[in-house]
Parts: sequence; structure tokens; C-alpha cells
Amino acid sequence: TLPPAKVIVVDDGSRDDTPAVLARFGARIRAIRIDNSGELVARNTGIRAASGELIAFCDSDDLWRPDHLASMALLWQHEPATTAAYANFRIVRNGAWEERDKFADAPAGFWDAAEMVAAETGVFRRSPFERLIAFMPFFPSAMVARADFLRAIGGWDEAVNRMVSMDYATTLLVAEHPPIGLVFRPTVGIRKHERNFSGDTQAMNLGD
Repeated sequence: TLPPAKVIVVDDGSRDDTPAVLARFGARIRAIRIDNSGELVARNTGIRAASGELIAFCDSDDLWRPDHLASMALLWQHEPATTAAYANFRIVRNGAWEERDKFADAPAGFWDAAEMVAAETGVFRRSPFERLIAFMPFFPSAMVARADFLRAIGGWDEAVNRMVSMDYATTLLVAEHPPIGLVFRPTVGIRKHERNFSGDTQAMNLGD
């Protein structure tokens, strides 16, 4: 419902027909191919190529609802100082969206510090760092952030690249720079299957 101003696809050294598929989109996207370097390097490549004020991420396995970007943009209308924001999400298995959403799994009192600024939309005005040590409800494909902020903190922390759950370090760094936005309605689907890292919950916990 709110089309992106620019779509940047970073092909992280794929060995299939990804380049041919991307070529079919023509000028509608900007495709960048790099040597296989891991998803954090790929995301930072996208950040450097982006020219907009806000950057949204979506990993190749994951899905956005049609109103995802519109919901996130609305948050900035209510709280322009927001540095980064995260939408709620649901797990997708075998093409089916699970009923329970991630934010609902938070421990009691986790969201008490959030100030609501609109329907199903809020902000943490103080750093939620300690809360995120206890429970992590945020995922890269559900994240939108100000481009200048991302560049100022150095982008995604590549020091932990190739580790399972490698985005955790960057999420904790982002949390130190409130206000952090929240969209409580699940607008993102995170696919889980045997071939992707996030499908192995035990490995993710060890990575954290």
C-alpha cells in the first residue's frame, strides 16, 4: 500500500539463476552482486547504495504484508525522532502463517515501558537494552531505520558475521539509541525451514 522508493537486491554470491531472475525486473530494482560474504556484509552493501531517508530490510526467505511499509512510515509521522523501529511478526511454516505472533511471547511486563503514540503503534523512549537481554522479539526483516542513524553507528556489526543469530549484536547496539519504534500488529512473516539458519532454534540460542 506504500511502494518503496527504491528496491535494492544484494546478491550475496548466489550459485543458482538469481542473476537471471533479477534481470527480468529491469529498472524497477537495483541489483548488486558481491562475492559470498555473509548477510551482514550484504546488508551493509545495501545501506551504502541506499539514498532514501529510511531503510527497510527483508531477507530472501521472509515476507512483508502489503501494508508493512505504510504501517512503519506512520510511526515516523507520530514520532519523527525515532531512530529505528520493529514490527511484530509471525512464523511461516510450509506456507502457513502461525496464529501466534512474536510480541505475544514476551514475558509479563515487557511492553509496559512502551508509550503508545497511535493505534497498535508505540515507542520505547528509554533504551530497552536490558529487556532485550531477557527476550528478543526483534528481527531484521521487521526493521526499518533512519539511514543517517545506521551509517552513524557503522551499520550492521560485521565482527560477528557468519555466526548463527548474528544480528543480535547490532540489535542491542540499536537499542542504545532511543526512541525505538514498535508496530504491534504483525506485518512480517519469518519463514522457518530446515535449510535456513533461523530454523535451528538451538543453534540460534548458542549463537546468542
